[in-house]
Parts: sequence; C-alpha cells; structure tokens
Amino acid sequence: MNIFVNYRREDSSGHSGRLYDRLRMRFGINAVFMDTVSIKPGENWEDAIVSAVSSCKVLLAVIGPQWVHVVDSAGKRRLDNPGDFVRFEIKTALAHGIPVIPITINETKMPPSNELPEDIAGITRFQAVELTDKSFDNDIRQLFAAIQSRVGREIGKSILIIDDDIALASSISDLLRFHGYTVYTTYDLEPGLEFARRHRLDAILIEVFYLRRSSDERRNSAFVELKQLASEAKIIAVTVGNASQTSIDQCDYAIAKPMDEEQLLDLLQTALG
Repeated sequence: MNIFVNYRREDSSGHSGRLYDRLRMRFGINAVFMDTVSIKPGENWEDAIVSAVSSCKVLLAVIGPQWVHVVDSAGKRRLDNPGDFVRFEIKTALAHGIPVIPITINETKMPPSNELPEDIAGITRFQAVELTDKSFDNDIRQLFAAIQSRVGREIGKSILIIDDDIALASSISDLLRFHGYTVYTTYDLEPGLEFARRHRLDAILIEVFYLRRSSDERRNSAFVELKQLASEAKIIAVTVGNASQTSIDQCDYAIAKPMDEEQLLDLLQTALG
C-alpha cells in the first residue's frame, strides 16, 4: 500500500470514507489502505495495520473536531492510551520517517503539541490540508498535489496508450487508473512518440493494426524509435485480426482485441511486477 488513511471512527468516519473513495479513484484500489476496506475476513487486523503503516509512502491523518477529545468507556481520553491505534499508527509512521499529511475537517484547527502525547506531538510540525464540505473538490485536488509532493513522483507505474479508438482507449485508461497505474493516452502515432520522448514510461500499449495503415518503413522505424525513446519501457502490442507478425515480434508482449480485463491486468503484472 502506498497511502495509509489514519482516522478515528467516532470523529470522522463519514469524511474518511468519502476521502477513501476519491483516493482509490485517483491512485487505484490497491494503493490505498483503510482498515474497514483493506483488511480481509479472517486476517489478523493488528498485524495488517502494523505492516501497512510501516511500509506505506505517506500517512494521511484525518483530524475532525473531536479527534483530540474522544474518550473510551471509562471516560479516559483515547489518545492517552499507548495502545490506541490512531496514536500507534501515527507514532509508527513518524518513527519510520514516513511523511505525514494532517487533514483537518471543516475548519478544525490543528491541536497544539502540548495537548498530544509526546510520541505523536511531531505531527504538529507538518503542514495540514483542510478538507471542507463547501469546497471538497478543490480541497481534494490540493491534497493530491500534496501527496505527490511528499511521495516525490506519481504513484503507480506509468503507461502510455497509443490507439485511435478513443472509446476503447478511454475505457482501458479508466480500468488501469482504478488499479493504481498512471495512464496517458494519445490517439495518433506521432504525438505518442513525442510524449515518449518527454516522459519516463514503464509500459506502452500500442495498437499495431493502426500502424498497418502506415508504410512498412514508417511502421518499422516507429518501433525502433519507441525502443530508443523509452528504453526501459515494456512495449505491448494490441492486435486485431491478422496483425503483422513482424510488428508483434518487435514488441515485448502482445494481447488481442477485444481485450479481457483480467488478462490485461495479469499481463501488466507479469511485465511490470
């Protein structure tokens, strides 16, 4: 998991659930950890949380109006209990040097460090992102920018799709983004080559039937250029009917249209790990 959502149910479960939905749509369902969704039936929840926190790239601490004040059944403040998991998750992230982004809900103020246990007081040093009902979409965009600033690059492998079938390319893009890939799309060969020239890519899906409309010389040079421009990228041929075997042979992998979603995801897992 790349992003860990830390929250207190009694304080911000509704906003945290809404946040999780936006995060998984942007970064992929496998990139975001939230306990009620990510822990499978029968799994040891304590082990799952410890593993996810210690290995995440950024922890989002959702802080609502009652975050500091929530008490347990004995009337004692939950944060004062060393076994409190909100406290434990933040403490673990800070101890591992994992970036923390506090998210304050609806004008909630960051608590002063002297109101927090010493082992999580360091959270007050981080700049918070405000999440409000009245400007939720704009606030989410700012949060996404903050996440990528903290992580240092786009989360997820980068894939370029070159295909003149706009509807299919859009459908594939949505599928891959849902599963955590960063996806770019061009609908013509030359813009695709130019994009590959300017960006680091992990994979390129290119529809070889479309290339058949080009001359043999241009088609062959296109694959040479792609391999030169994106030397580390895996090139995946998307084939239709009796696509040129020569074109397919120049690619690392091939998949036929109409594409089966699970087959495509399995192929990308094999190609990119």
